Amino acid sequence: TMYSCRFCSKRFDTIDKVKTHFLKRHSNTLDKSMKKESDLNDEQSEGLQNESNEEQMNEELVDDSVIEGEENVEANDTQELNDTNEENEDEEKSEDNKKTTIVIKQQRNPNRVNKSKVKMIETERSIQTRNRIKRELPNNLELKIVRPDASAIELPPKRGRPKKYELRQVLTPQLKNATRRYPCPFEGCEYVAKYRSNLWDHKKLHTGEKPYRCNWPSCEMRFPQSQQLKLHLRSHTGEKPYACDWPGCEWKFRLKGALTDHKKAVHEGVKAFTCEWPGCNKKFLQSCHLRKHMMAHADIKPFVCDWPNCTYKAVSMSYVTNHKKTHTGEKNFECGYNGCTKRFVKSSHVNRHQQKCHPEMMGQTIIDDNDDVEISARNEWKTFYDYIVIGAGTAGSVVAARLSEDPKVSVLLIEAGGSETVVSNTPALSDSLLNTVMDWKFMSTPQNQSCLSMNGQMCVLSSGRVIGGTSAINRMTYLRGNPLDFDNWEKLGVKGWSWRDVFPFFIRAENQSDAQLSKSGYYGVNGPLVINNNHEYNQLLQSWIFSSHLCGHKISDLNADYLGASVLQTNTNEGRRVSTATAYLEPNIERPNLHILANALVTQILFENNTAIGVNFIRNWHNFAVYAKQEVILSTGTINSAKLLMLSGIGPKDHLEELNIPVISDLPVGNNFHDHIGTYGLHFTVNTTIEEPLTVQSLNQYFNSGKGPLSQSRFAATLLQSKYTNISTEWPDIMLMTSTTSPGRENSGETTEQRNGFKKEVWTQFYGPYSGLAQFTVWPILLRPKSRGWVRLNSPNPSDQPLINPNYLTESSDILVLMEGMKETLKIANSRPLQSLMPIPFVTLVPGCEPYLMNNQSLEAKDTLNTTFFTDPYLQCMARSLTVSTGDYVGTCRMGSDEDRNKVVDSRLKVMGVNNLRVIDASVIPVIPTANTNAVTVMIAERGSHFIKFDYRYKNLILF
Repeated sequence: TMYSCRFCSKRFDTIDKVKTHFLKRHSNTLDKSMKKESDLNDEQSEGLQNESNEEQMNEELVDDSVIEGEENVEANDTQELNDTNEENEDEEKSEDNKKTTIVIKQQRNPNRVNKSKVKMIETERSIQTRNRIKRELPNNLELKIVRPDASAIELPPKRGRPKKYELRQVLTPQLKNATRRYPCPFEGCEYVAKYRSNLWDHKKLHTGEKPYRCNWPSCEMRFPQSQQLKLHLRSHTGEKPYACDWPGCEWKFRLKGALTDHKKAVHEGVKAFTCEWPGCNKKFLQSCHLRKHMMAHADIKPFVCDWPNCTYKAVSMSYVTNHKKTHTGEKNFECGYNGCTKRFVKSSHVNRHQQKCHPEMMGQTIIDDNDDVEISARNEWKTFYDYIVIGAGTAGSVVAARLSEDPKVSVLLIEAGGSETVVSNTPALSDSLLNTVMDWKFMSTPQNQSCLSMNGQMCVLSSGRVIGGTSAINRMTYLRGNPLDFDNWEKLGVKGWSWRDVFPFFIRAENQSDAQLSKSGYYGVNGPLVINNNHEYNQLLQSWIFSSHLCGHKISDLNADYLGASVLQTNTNEGRRVSTATAYLEPNIERPNLHILANALVTQILFENNTAIGVNFIRNWHNFAVYAKQEVILSTGTINSAKLLMLSGIGPKDHLEELNIPVISDLPVGNNFHDHIGTYGLHFTVNTTIEEPLTVQSLNQYFNSGKGPLSQSRFAATLLQSKYTNISTEWPDIMLMTSTTSPGRENSGETTEQRNGFKKEVWTQFYGPYSGLAQFTVWPILLRPKSRGWVRLNSPNPSDQPLINPNYLTESSDILVLMEGMKETLKIANSRPLQSLMPIPFVTLVPGCEPYLMNNQSLEAKDTLNTTFFTDPYLQCMARSLTVSTGDYVGTCRMGSDEDRNKVVDSRLKVMGVNNLRVIDASVIPVIPTANTNAVTVMIAERGSHFIKFDYRYKNLILF
């Protein structure tokens, strides 16, 4: 066969040579395609008159596709379609019953139309799909596909001469299709292959031959092509080579087509196929989805169950596959309500069964008859919610408020404690909340390197048991941490949590009230969490800051400069504490889709086939269960989150088996426990008057104007680097926390003993002699500890406290850095601004540390800072005896990379090995930041809520 060029009559033996010749000699002829439609029709009619044989038809395929655009091809298609319609009409007249025609119109997305008018050629996939549906439809039905009219779309004209690559885009599809010469031999199949090997693979679709079998354990899938098997293996290995490159998106996919669909559905919002059935305007991402939807409208169900005597039909084979489980007896979903053991094929069947057979369950409400729960605006709760958030603490309050912003979803927030009180909302009374009903009152196991002066050598570990969590009982300080903290997380393999990634979520939460700082661009001003700069501070804190400056520490904003001294910013507003409950829940309490259940202790997370479906909880000595349609979110804090996961079967396998708890997922839950460690031993008396916060006058001033001593948190801090860290980086490892409160100011030592767990002789010997005197306290705090502890269950009883072994100061480097902080405290106290107040450290001895004095000498009050008295052995003994926890516990459910064996959740906070369960609180932090964790926990909650919302939107876009 010879092929000739239309323009110069040269002849060639292959079409490829015609293409090459045309590109070199006649490329300017493509300009004719830019002419008006009338000129194109004239050239088309002239070309059709010369079509006399097969060789001329091949020439038209080459030439007209370039010169005359796609109008000629569309005209041929239209003619063929008309001829086909006439033949069909003749056949229909001869039949008694007329055929039902299904018309599916393919809509072209204007955003994706090529600039050059190129006809869309049928691909192998579209041909196979059309032929398959034709074979599956009954004889009295036919399927007609009407293509969109490309000529109706106005396209901007091209300027200048077209490039060679543009010519190839026009020529290649036409020529490639023309060279296919291996037609399918099966009757009714119009597939034509370019290569014989492609035809062999295609024949397997007709014969059902599947020679390629998956050898993965317990998998018996077979495939007709080796490439299909290769793609299938990725579902076992977890390989996802196609990552979305959209900014901020971390989704990965096994198939390239899935990535394309993801971009169109999630990022571009493209759904190009619309149902034109009267009254239905649903849109779909793919034409196959629209096709199935239209078949459902027309009641066309070509897929039939082949089980004997079964007449079930469906529009998709997947429906038939699920239906066959009713014959085989495979039922993976159990009711589980009130001992009901009925099982079902699908989870929706469970809901239908419960509505019919357990109506008391569907109508069940929980009545809140506890008068002290002021934050709850309702007293009835349903049994099914879209999301269940366990714990209304620092993170849980944020998550529930953010998720309930969508009125289409329902959220249940469960909290073991009650509401905040007037005392908890008063800033100056924060220390009085420890060891109260608002505190979980955790105690550590006996320690041998720390807490030596505590009762039983057990450390006191405070954690909020109230709506608002620890943010309702802490000291309200607001510090974000150092950017190096979060960049270090990413170095450990936690992708998507660098400073660049998390900074926008700090901004999202913040509402900076200081006019000057709000204009800096470094703080958020529209968030719910109010930040106060505390301009009203006393002379003592001011002297501490100036003394720190004279010792080489700059005065700076610790949320911007990361090193230096400053009065700490706090979460207060108009003299009132701003917890996350105050900031996030109170303004949104009237949302009908947000239910808050207080005084309810969650005892277990319910699972079905490794999928979290709900929770059990106890309230008023009664057991209840609620169920989640989407996800269960665990936000009960570092200690309780680890405890509840292990009670539910997620944790170290050996530990759970010892307690006879069924193992659902073997994960290192409870490991990596660490905290900011400090010492409570450096107290100073001063010769000035420190205003008492709790007096009749201060009470009147506070309740009338919201000002006065009760409205102030009164904390200052100095962040510095020890000699054991890299000085070239501004990454502190010591914080000197200064406060005008001190245990010695109590007139009675009983409160101090109970609150801090001191032995009675410690109060009598060390603190008691200074009771009632004006004084201040400095706590050297270790910001980057190396010591790690663990949390384990004490018993399977949910009411029992867990075993907590913090292992404070077990690493030698920790005690060395802490001693450096104590020495720097004494240095600052000896500087000139503070010397005007004549600070005198407590000269009484810490019980048990007497042997470490230099020659057993005592210190006179006038010799305030004798360095021979504060020897290294004595400072070390003081740190190990008067150890204090800051309550910044982290790490028991740490995030990690895919290769990290110590991780419990992934970078999107999903618990490994199970579905529909996330942990969103401070327990996911892999390494503690160099700041109080309250602000960081709020950021984690904001980011975790963003993850859930994004996944929910993506899921609904894909499932239509």
